[in-house]
Amino acid sequence: MNAASASLPKWKQILQTPVSQLLRGRITGPPEPLEQLDSSALPEILIEAIRQIADHLDGRLRWKVAIRLTKSCSSLLREGCAATQLVDQLSEPASIAALIHITRRTDWILNAPLPARLWPTVERIVIHEGVKRRAARRMLKRVCQTLQWQLDGGRSPEAISSQCGDAAALSGLVYETDSLGELLEYRLSEPVLAVVLNVVQRTRLWLAEKRDVARELCAHFADGLERGESEAALIESFGSPQTAAKLIRRARLRNRPFHWRARRRVWQTLIVTSILILIPWSVVTVRLLVARPTIRFDVIQQMDDESRKISREERAWPLYLQGLAMVTKADQ
Repeated sequence: MNAASASLPKWKQILQTPVSQLLRGRITGPPEPLEQLDSSALPEILIEAIRQIADHLDGRLRWKVAIRLTKSCSSLLREGCAATQLVDQLSEPASIAALIHITRRTDWILNAPLPARLWPTVERIVIHEGVKRRAARRMLKRVCQTLQWQLDGGRSPEAISSQCGDAAALSGLVYETDSLGELLEYRLSEPVLAVVLNVVQRTRLWLAEKRDVARELCAHFADGLERGESEAALIESFGSPQTAAKLIRRARLRNRPFHWRARRRVWQTLIVTSILILIPWSVVTVRLLVARPTIRFDVIQQMDDESRKISREERAWPLYLQGLAMVTKADQ
């Protein structure tokens, strides 16, 4: 029984113990995936590396990851890959498990030729709040390619990790602009990237426009740093991100095609017209549905009172009776 199983309540250990073990009088908890697989062809150090990754996962995903990694490692060993190289590639189990959990993929681990030291950096960039699985998969592939290009360009893994830092703002910018290589070229620190991210998010522009805005802002801050200005002074002189985003959005909207601006004005006119029509009609409809009539006087009584004010000799009713009697006699 591993440490995770030992910490479970007794009844959970019994429920998760295989029937074969219960019949033998043993309470082992959930079975280890690697104990159920044929891993005889793998060295012990490689089995331990796979186990460390699987221990950070749970449920069916834990089994799937153990099976996939075992098959992949066995295939690579048969092709002549060294076990130490595979162990080194799996030497960041926490970061690898976190990336597997969000992408539900394992093929990138051994296929991406990145040093294991960069997996924590990849994790900080790819794992972002509110990111869906498909977007995370696409971003993981792009990040691995970009970091490989950085390594091919002569940069060391330590330099890349140091530049990315905790990658909180960088991760947001990567998802907002769908670009990483251009952002890494400017080599800006996290506080500066946070300002750029704040402005880019507030512009609410198209993806290509956000990418252009981010590139221009990064170039602006990079030029200031080259002139010898401090980051704090640059951020302070930049002003309010809200104001900058509003001005940038306004300018970008003016630069959009005429047919888009015309369609936008038509929709705005329709919406305003609909509001101006619907509000009065809604008020009238609600008033008709909710209001109840209140009769404050007796109309019949009022008519009778008006009739009684006429003197008896001026009343026409006796004449009506005489006319009716004459008509009746004529008919007879």
